[in-house]
Amino acid sequence: MKPLEFCVVDSMDGTDPELYPYLPYILQDIWELGSDPAAISNLITEHFGTEAKNKKVLDIGCGKGTVCVRIALDHGCFCTGIDAISEFIMDACNLAKRLGVEHRCNFEVGDIRQLTNELRNFDIVIFGSTGSIFDDYFQALIKISCCLTQNGIVILDEGYTEDDNDYCHPSVYKNSDLIEQFNRAGFQLLKQVIIKKEEMESKDDYMFDRIVKRCNELATIHPEKKKLFLDYILNQKNEFELLHHEIVAATMVLKKRRLNKTL
Repeated sequence: MKPLEFCVVDSMDGTDPELYPYLPYILQDIWELGSDPAAISNLITEHFGTEAKNKKVLDIGCGKGTVCVRIALDHGCFCTGIDAISEFIMDACNLAKRLGVEHRCNFEVGDIRQLTNELRNFDIVIFGSTGSIFDDYFQALIKISCCLTQNGIVILDEGYTEDDNDYCHPSVYKNSDLIEQFNRAGFQLLKQVIIKKEEMESKDDYMFDRIVKRCNELATIHPEKKKLFLDYILNQKNEFELLHHEIVAATMVLKKRRLNKTL
């Protein structure tokens, strides 16, 4: 099992685990660290309608809790958010309290790779932008499957390349590879919403500006680690360019396949 610090940094598009303790400072200005709360709320409306009220939701790698809080506000769901960074969980708790849904949101610091062995009976599992915390999506979905009710769904954020795109990246799957992993884990893709490039670019430009600002501040405070922070800026620049030109970013709804019973 990879060290948790490595997985967390990887999920934030970093390469050096030494960056881990500085992530709260670098990302202090950014609330939506992965999944789009509005897009996920809309997908829950499409799938459950008014029956979404009181559904149990698990957000794996919840960041600062914006998705859980939005779902609690929009649908009256009971949400559990797990993240490895304690500062993010503190922000999530404060956000839920500020918006009056602290009774519907429970946030915990933890390693989701361990907690999936204990968590059960969730109607919705949100799994977005978590990097290499699991080896691949087959392994991830096998673990997540145990947390779901029989009719539960997974809402997944992922970027992939089209099968006819010659571009290759070690951490980016081809579309057909993703579907094959879903199928092998016993899940079917019900729907996917492609994120429009222009919407993504506007959000990413803001994020990049704030990351550059905070990394430069850290480089001044810790001159002996200047390369660490400048390398992260470069990694972010490369990742954003990749997203804008080569990768299809999508939010997907998955559901466990029903087993055919033979008499």
